[in-house]
Amino acid sequence: IIGLGHIGMTLLFHILKKFSHISGYDINLEKIKKIKKSKLNFYEKNIDAQSFKNLIQKRISLSNKLSELKAQIYIVCVGSEINTSGKINNDNLIDIFKKLALVIKKDDLVILRGTVQIGITRSLLIRILEKKSGLNCGKDFFLSYMPERILEGDALNEFEKIPQLVSGYTEKCLSLSLEFSNILFNSSLE
Repeated sequence: IIGLGHIGMTLLFHILKKFSHISGYDINLEKIKKIKKSKLNFYEKNIDAQSFKNLIQKRISLSNKLSELKAQIYIVCVGSEINTSGKINNDNLIDIFKKLALVIKKDDLVILRGTVQIGITRSLLIRILEKKSGLNCGKDFFLSYMPERILEGDALNEFEKIPQLVSGYTEKCLSLSLEFSNILFNSSLE
């Protein structure tokens, strides 16, 4: 999981229902230190402190260095931001994709889960990944979009109830993303 805010952390807990170990990345070292101490900066009624502490100690690896993550599936839980003048700012997202391009390898799946402006994935983010990695999207690595759809405070229940929307850059990207989504969620829509 890339981005350990409310969207990323609740998804991380949900994924742990199906997988034995997961890695998380956030650029903010202070946030990682707080998470390691079982402190979240949001409320989620289905995450109790003791369970959280046990998970952190046994099943979750956290880092503020993306290069330390070793995965086949990267879920980016960061989106476009609106700056103080009301304009869209994609600097954090661009920075993450530049770093991600240095760690992805052949056959990896990248799932964008943050809210982004229309067209940014095709017009910019794929080009960043291809240029910096030397890999081709849809052939060497796979990219999909699965927007977050949760009710804050009850996200873990929502993951069980709300169908997940899944799209892919190519048919193969979509197929791999649906396969992964169907493991995690009760229903997925393409």
